[in-house]
Amino acid sequence: VEAMVNIANQRGGRDNITALLVQLEATDEFVERTESEPAPDHMNALRRCELFVFCTWRELAKVATACHVRDLPPGSIIFREGDSSRECFIVYRGQVRLKRSGTTYAEIGESGHFGELSLIDTPVRHATAIAITPVRLLVLSHGDFHRLLRDDTALAVKVSWRLMQYLARALRSTMRLVPQTPGKKQ
Repeated sequence: VEAMVNIANQRGGRDNITALLVQLEATDEFVERTESEPAPDHMNALRRCELFVFCTWRELAKVATACHVRDLPPGSIIFREGDSSRECFIVYRGQVRLKRSGTTYAEIGESGHFGELSLIDTPVRHATAIAITPVRLLVLSHGDFHRLLRDDTALAVKVSWRLMQYLARALRSTMRLVPQTPGKKQ
């Protein structure tokens, strides 16, 4: 404690300086309480995911707590084109292939996301998602997503904005594939 007070004084402490040192010993009860908290590595994966890149650590903790973890071996079908599902997936570890009508159109790696449209709108999948490697996915359901947005306005604004930006880029990319009618500007 004396060393802590001395450091505070050396760094310009101007008023009465008080220090309190507490030593905790790990017990089974303490371990049980911390197991319900989100894993820091899951929060780091969410931080690298473009949907949550502007979230604070506290906001990431809320998202991580709302997610559940799904581990799958290579070759596992996560969902099929035409399935009904209301979940978004964030790849924590591994690689996922997305196919539509049998054609691969994307491979999603660590901290990438897919299935985000189900958070907003349609429960019908427009692609098939297959684990290429062993994968660990953070899964956010439609209901949990809406609860998070309803309960935390700042989180709602940040995530909604990022989701709109992501969808706008996807729409622009799709529009480039549509042939332009001669004489008309799009």
